[in-house]
Amino acid sequence: MAAKYKDVADENESKVLGLKTGIADLNTKLDEIEGGLSRLRIDLQSCCRSRVELEATISRMISEAFSSNLTPELTKNYVLKPELENFESTLMESVGSIRQEMLELIKTSIGKEKFESRLEELLRREGLNKTTGLGEREVALIVENALIQYDADKTGLFDFALETAGGSVISTRCTETYVQKSAMYSVFGIPIWYPSNNPRTIIQPGVQPGECWAFKGSSGYIVIQLSEPIHPTQFSLEHISSSMSPSGKIDSAPRDFIVYGLQGEKDENPVELGEYTYLDNSTPLQFFPVQHPSDLSFPYIELDIKTNYGNINYTCLYRFRVHGNR
Repeated sequence: MAAKYKDVADENESKVLGLKTGIADLNTKLDEIEGGLSRLRIDLQSCCRSRVELEATISRMISEAFSSNLTPELTKNYVLKPELENFESTLMESVGSIRQEMLELIKTSIGKEKFESRLEELLRREGLNKTTGLGEREVALIVENALIQYDADKTGLFDFALETAGGSVISTRCTETYVQKSAMYSVFGIPIWYPSNNPRTIIQPGVQPGECWAFKGSSGYIVIQLSEPIHPTQFSLEHISSSMSPSGKIDSAPRDFIVYGLQGEKDENPVELGEYTYLDNSTPLQFFPVQHPSDLSFPYIELDIKTNYGNINYTCLYRFRVHGNR
């Protein structure tokens, strides 16, 4: 029993010695820290007393940094004022050329007569004179005006078929909507809705892949009531480009189609306004002027799709617009 107590006492003594050694090490480290703090206080006091010298030293270092020794290095990355002025002159010449190209582009897209009419109206409103030539301000106004109109609906023309403006789809004749279950909306894994676009899609904004009305086969009909009776002047048909298609093809795009003007939903004597072909290798948004103008105004327009580009299952209509005069 005595031997057992002796072993326990030895073990406790060993632990006490270890603790004393640890405490001694901590005291040594504390002494070092206090010495460092003392030195830091001295340095800070010295720094504050020599603030003027410090500012002078910093100024001298900055002057040396921008001395002639640094000039060659700076010229590698920066330009001198004469070079900047030459660049500005060249840039203004390029801007002038770009302005002219934009004017020609705008003139081509909306027609020369309409361009001249809008130009005169714009200059008259701004108190400018066309005979003095088109300066920077005039060009900027024209371009800004054209971009605002384009941004509104990509055409700069009012769409009388647009649903939000009062247009509506009233009939698809006997054309059947093609329904394909693709995207699925579910709650807790239970499918509750398979979205499918209806005929109204073609008179609504938005032309993203899949945002179309798909109908069965390669031919179909749709009758649209316009926001008000008009004299149609042109139509525009829009489809996605082949680059936006996963397969790189748009074989479901409409190809040949006819547009009729109607006095009523079931007009027995529709007036053919034109027969057209949508080109799959051209721009996504294409315009088609009325081929057979009429003195009548039409509250309804019928779009008859005759063929597509080879898809035997369905045809996709993305956006159809009707432009004209009230």
